[in-house]
Amino acid sequence: MKIRLIFILLFGITVKLWSQQTISGFVHDKDRTPLINVQVYWKLARNGVVTDTAGMFSIPLSAKEADTLVFRMVGYRTEYFQLEAGEYDFELSADNTLKGATIDGSQPGMVMTESVGIQSVITAAGLRKSACCNLAEAFETNGAVDVSFSDAITGAKQIRLLGLDGKYVPITFEGLPNLRGLASLYGLSYIPGPFIENISVSKGTGSVTLGYESMTGQINVEYKKPFEMERLHVNGYFNSMTRSELNLVASYRFKKGWSTALFAHGNIFRMHTDRNRDGFLDMPFSHQVNLSNRWVYASEKTEFQAGIKYVWDVKEGGQGAYYRHQGHNDSNSYYRFFLKTHRAEAWLKNGFFWKNKPYKSLAYTMTFIYHDQRGSYGLRPYTGRQTTGYFNSIYQSIIVNTNHKFKTGVSFLYDKVDERFATAGTARTEYVPGVYGEYTFSHREKLDIIAGLRYDYHNLYKHQVTPRLQLKVTPVKDLSLKLSGGRGFRSPNVFADNAFLLVSNRQVVIPATLKPEVSWNGGGGAVYRFQKGKVSGSIGADYFYTWFQNQLVPNMETAGLVAFENVGGASYAHAFQLDFMLEPVKRLQFHLNAKWNDVRSVYNGQRKAVPFIPVYKGLLNVAYSTGGPNPWSFDATVQLNGPARLPLTYNPGTGEANRTRSPVYALLFAQVSKKFRNWEVYIGGENLTDYRQPNPVIDPQNPGSASFDASQVWAPVFGAMAYGGFRYTLKYK
Repeated sequence: MKIRLIFILLFGITVKLWSQQTISGFVHDKDRTPLINVQVYWKLARNGVVTDTAGMFSIPLSAKEADTLVFRMVGYRTEYFQLEAGEYDFELSADNTLKGATIDGSQPGMVMTESVGIQSVITAAGLRKSACCNLAEAFETNGAVDVSFSDAITGAKQIRLLGLDGKYVPITFEGLPNLRGLASLYGLSYIPGPFIENISVSKGTGSVTLGYESMTGQINVEYKKPFEMERLHVNGYFNSMTRSELNLVASYRFKKGWSTALFAHGNIFRMHTDRNRDGFLDMPFSHQVNLSNRWVYASEKTEFQAGIKYVWDVKEGGQGAYYRHQGHNDSNSYYRFFLKTHRAEAWLKNGFFWKNKPYKSLAYTMTFIYHDQRGSYGLRPYTGRQTTGYFNSIYQSIIVNTNHKFKTGVSFLYDKVDERFATAGTARTEYVPGVYGEYTFSHREKLDIIAGLRYDYHNLYKHQVTPRLQLKVTPVKDLSLKLSGGRGFRSPNVFADNAFLLVSNRQVVIPATLKPEVSWNGGGGAVYRFQKGKVSGSIGADYFYTWFQNQLVPNMETAGLVAFENVGGASYAHAFQLDFMLEPVKRLQFHLNAKWNDVRSVYNGQRKAVPFIPVYKGLLNVAYSTGGPNPWSFDATVQLNGPARLPLTYNPGTGEANRTRSPVYALLFAQVSKKFRNWEVYIGGENLTDYRQPNPVIDPQNPGSASFDASQVWAPVFGAMAYGGFRYTLKYK
């Protein structure tokens, strides 16, 4: 009864607010493609908004007489209008004279958006702050998420958000499910940096339109679009460890709305590296071929996109002696890691728009993914195969005016996963039809509420209800307060989610029944933007609490054993983050990021900190550009890594316990680049402090023993590394 009264009261308030005078509309380019994050603001009143993911905005009339509404976005002509209240359609034209805005370094590497949720976007400038060879390396200089090595043999990198592993953060490709399941770890290397237009990182459970799997946030990767990207872009890279790669991105624009883009990537690494002389390669040999093609058609009433992608990836590591004497000795005498992956993707998007009603649209998306990986960890074979099919439809419109928007749709997920490791294995086939609805209320740029609810029927786990809520309040100019909360649900993948544990001789114990992982996440934060003269910046702080109703936890507290356990109601994570961005003078930017995490679960009946997660982390990035059409750009990043609890292990030689807490250490990254018209060259270095974890492999002389373990990694395995490369870009005239 109380809930009904509250609903009636809220409905009455919103009806009263319908009469507020606002200007709303749809912002798009010449092909009617929605433009996202366009700045829309009053020239005199100085209050403003940005367009959402559908290119929509709503802003109250200015209190200033004869004020002008400004539309501004990098790469497009700034437009000025004097308008009355109403709904409008706005087209922005590309502006080739704005080249300096994208090459002089003045664009920040990361921005905190004005969206209802707590979201940051890594821009094209941010992607150029390092060599950015793939998605994992795109996060090393901005602190959006944490990046670390997963083990001492495979070279794989893992990410964490809100203190929890990347498996709880769906990684989507332009809103479509992408790196999930078997690709959750090694898949970060399947998206080359030069393919990427930008990366958005959202904290909290997010929108129900994107599914039920988000538990701590979401990472969405936007590829370059053929109708707005360069004609040709070539990127070459080489580092001191002899890793080399070549990227090619090209587009062609046909008449009558059609355009296409081709993406090609190849890399190779074959150098023996064993700086700590433990007999194991510090980095595995690797080869990858990555090809993608996308097509786009746009008209006034429809937009069609489709694409395909193929990845062939091979990784080989382990004892260096095997590769030095390959073909002369029995391979069973050595520890060898080998993994070959074939991955194919196909996707389609189709949207329909109502003429003179830019707020109204119907879209559907489909994706198909086939992922096959097989190899061995020592003498224990591994095979994994996943087939995924996904469909989602979204209808969106308004109730009376654009202060009240809604989305609704249906989805269907087919997921077949089969994993085998040594004598253990898991297999499942999922059929998950779902339906959802989401309501958005906006009031005079002071209050925004997004409330969503979805229902899914899971053939294995039955009825699943996912509520989500986001709220944004702007009490005063330039200050935003945000809250969010909701439920997340996912099916665990025993081996892919915990692949770092496979590089050991621990006995694996899997429970007879694998329960789904279910969590509740809630939190919020504040963002304040300031500008005084030429000095500008922002301060952001947020806190989130994640509580697991059930979590599949790998218990490594017993020597020689990893037991996967369903832990109900006892796992949680507290995560606090502070971001400070400052531009004291033009083209000089500072970014300070600090995090504190308290992540715990139950091991052998005791609640303990989850291993390998630092209690605190810090990052300082300094970037400067000389400006002009051919600038010099300088970038340096310092990472501070706090202590983390380590599982109890023993020195096999002395029987003494190894350290149970990692030390505090720092890493340094730096890069210098110079532009020459269509060319850009860069040199840089990673881990310039040359910090390496001592003895990352336990008992490396006896890889067949029960004590052998290469999974206890908390710092880089290899030391300082230098790199260089070039970028060639040919734009349309």
